[in-house]
Amino acid sequence: MGEWIKLKASDGFELSAWRADPQGAPRGGVVVIQEIFGVNHHIRSVTDRFAAEGYLAIAPAVFDRVEPSVELAYDQPGIARGIELAGKLKDENALDDISVAVEVAKGAGKVARQNKLGIFCFAHGGKA
Repeated sequence: MGEWIKLKASDGFELSAWRADPQGAPRGGVVVIQEIFGVNHHIRSVTDRFAAEGYLAIAPAVFDRVEPSVELAYDQPGIARGIELAGKLKDENALDDISVAVEVAKGAGKVARQNKLGIFCFAHGGKA
């Protein structure tokens, strides 16, 4: 259902994101934040399910600044690597990358809110 797109953060950095569009007019937008395993099959399927419910859904690949195309396994080495990558992220860069995804999602109308940023977060590991 979805597809890989490129987003450009406010500092000019280009990152990948999984974008899934609903059939018909969107009910609003949703931003899905990856786990420490990257924008993997699970996060893409969550994003696709939001689209199936009528929302424009976007999952930015926040690890792209550290290592592009991260898809880790759900095992101890995957957890360790994900925590390592998360530890290398700068908070301001991650927020920049998430913000551009929120802006794109706003193109569909209101952005769904799990928190005050309007994003759905999964366990990211490392820092909270």
